[in-house]
Amino acid sequence: MSAAGTNAIEAAPRRVLIPPQLPPARQLGRGALGLPVWSLTGETMGTHWRARVIARPSNTTDDKADARGVITTALDRVVALMSPWETSSDLGRFAAAPAGARVTLARETSLVLDRALAVARLTDGAYDPSLGTVIDLLGFGPTDPSRRHDPDHPTVKAARHAAGFDRLDFNPTTHTVRQPGGVRLDLCSIAKGYAVDLASDALHRVGWTNHFIEIGGDARGRGCKADGQPWWCALDPVSGAPETVAALFDHAVATSGNTHHFFNHPSGRVGHIVPRVAPDPASPATETIVTVLAPACIDADVWATALHLLGPDLGRDLAESHQLAACWFLPPGRSRLAGSEVRTSAFDGLLT
Repeated sequence: MSAAGTNAIEAAPRRVLIPPQLPPARQLGRGALGLPVWSLTGETMGTHWRARVIARPSNTTDDKADARGVITTALDRVVALMSPWETSSDLGRFAAAPAGARVTLARETSLVLDRALAVARLTDGAYDPSLGTVIDLLGFGPTDPSRRHDPDHPTVKAARHAAGFDRLDFNPTTHTVRQPGGVRLDLCSIAKGYAVDLASDALHRVGWTNHFIEIGGDARGRGCKADGQPWWCALDPVSGAPETVAALFDHAVATSGNTHHFFNHPSGRVGHIVPRVAPDPASPATETIVTVLAPACIDADVWATALHLLGPDLGRDLAESHQLAACWFLPPGRSRLAGSEVRTSAFDGLLT
């Protein structure tokens, strides 16, 4: 297979992704051999989370409960600040603010919005966090999905016209953003990844240095398992794609696509990943699956969405310029490239 090109899928029982620069040599599990491994699960952000946490050497009988508390506190914080469903969240307050008003954001929300806007600029607005109203009108937001509008409805067209990341006067120093009028933010494409990072950092800070956390397909491994092995993460199976397992040695992975959240329109599939410009629902790009690996889950998450929106033709050069480990899989039956994938050099560098 050629690097950084379009590749037909070769028959293979499994392929493995391993970061080329592994952490320095260490004792087995950094001294964690023989310690209990807690398996934790819960619900957040309309999906499920799960974690594997190796107990601290000085663990007590409440160590498992304490680890759960650290994780849920971090996840609940992100929901309270960035959920478009919560009217008291930063996003809810911004949506309700009158035109011209400056809204003060929490430090966490400001950080996430800053990153989202940076990616919006790099993609010339193909990825745009100001499309909350459009997303809601299409039935993927807080409004009852049964009241969704078709993508060609005049109300949806007007909402697209009113949106635009470049209309946001955002000041990352003061953590404030100006409401230009009628704009709603949507950070669902990046908040999950940030929540994984926030929970991971919180665990690491208080002594759980070896753990794995996943929220709805966005995952990060910190340290390693008790036997010194990496945290192995099987990527979500996609029809026609090879079985893929990633070694998350201080790495994160996210996958983006419209496989699970979409509705059928007479002209084709309309997915929950909404571009700045109304797409052609019949385009095979609406069904493309994108996987990105990065050291931080916030980056894997936002870039997986952004590169899905760009597609491989426009997205590959941008991904290469930022040394992103990215792979686009094009499902069978929709185009001349059906059943093939497009990979960046950095992604090829992980394959073993």
